[in-house]
Amino acid sequence: MGSYTPTPEHENLMKRHFDRVDETSEVVWPIIDKALSKCYKENNNNLSKHMEVFISKRREKKRLLRPYLARLAFEICGGENWERYAPAWAAMEMFNISTYQSNICFDNKINLRYASTSPSNQFISSMITFSIANELIHQTPMSDMAKAQSCHLLSVCNRKVYLGQYEDINNLSISAFLDENEQIDRSSFFDAYIERCRNIGGSTFEVAVIGGIVADERTDKIESIRDLFNSLGAALQIINDLADYIPSKEYFTSLDTVRPYTNSFGDLRMGRLTLPTYMLLSNKHYAPKIIRIYKQWDNLAPTHKELEELTSILRSNLKVRGKVESFIRSRLWNEIEGSIFTLTQSLNDNQANDLSFFRKLVFGSRLLREFSKK
Repeated sequence: MGSYTPTPEHENLMKRHFDRVDETSEVVWPIIDKALSKCYKENNNNLSKHMEVFISKRREKKRLLRPYLARLAFEICGGENWERYAPAWAAMEMFNISTYQSNICFDNKINLRYASTSPSNQFISSMITFSIANELIHQTPMSDMAKAQSCHLLSVCNRKVYLGQYEDINNLSISAFLDENEQIDRSSFFDAYIERCRNIGGSTFEVAVIGGIVADERTDKIESIRDLFNSLGAALQIINDLADYIPSKEYFTSLDTVRPYTNSFGDLRMGRLTLPTYMLLSNKHYAPKIIRIYKQWDNLAPTHKELEELTSILRSNLKVRGKVESFIRSRLWNEIEGSIFTLTQSLNDNQANDLSFFRKLVFGSRLLREFSKK
């Protein structure tokens, strides 16, 4: 099966998708801003400069996927008048933001780019943002049982994210998977990597099933939606790991030494074992190069040319786009299609079509297209 090529019919469906995402985002953003303004007013005014380090970046994107997924789950489960329940959709984005705020600490990104804050203040911001997500759920008009289930799911997904972060930091590393001869251990990587992607990426999508709980906490559709969203989030996390190998134009700055200060190659610098890094390490021609760069990084930062060469190897020599797509198809896509099939048996045509954008979202990803360029 080749890469996804949209048809005119699919293009029309995608227009509907983006219109609905934008419509949802326009309702959600004022709720987020109001909750943040209240938080800043009631607490130390200096808090905002730390909270806004990531939130201000998020505002630039405007389009919010996870709140839309919550709305979609709500409608699939028979909910009507989705705007009335928008605080819950806003909670999905606040949870997402909280994971990014803590991730800034875990990825050692507090440097020139975030000079106005610190790891401690970003973790504090993450906890405050998570608490706002809880508050927004309680502000949503729904039954006490639905609120309890929603808060429980939020807690479960939050725990999964940090279990994934634990694995990422402590176990799923280059050094842990290289033997004494600097050969990569292939026996357990794929299962460990999929679990990490489900926890870190899948859980921030899985939590959007709260939309279905708001509509009807007793519906039997909840588990199918939950499986669908988790697998979708895991697939997008796999694709997102490719971003580490896209050099930023601002990658270097002139200081005492040439040093990176953006997110590019951050996973490699910290020795995180992602799928593209595994592909490089598994190839006898390229493994020595990437091992040398990783081991010498702190004492001898690689040049821009060396890093661009790694990107070129992945794109042209290893055909990473096709391999990533094949990996997603073999590990996750059957689950996604199976969940969609189960759900569409009881949906009308519009609701079924609203699920059709998942294919383009995954296989039409901008990051995947980036690795098709010459």
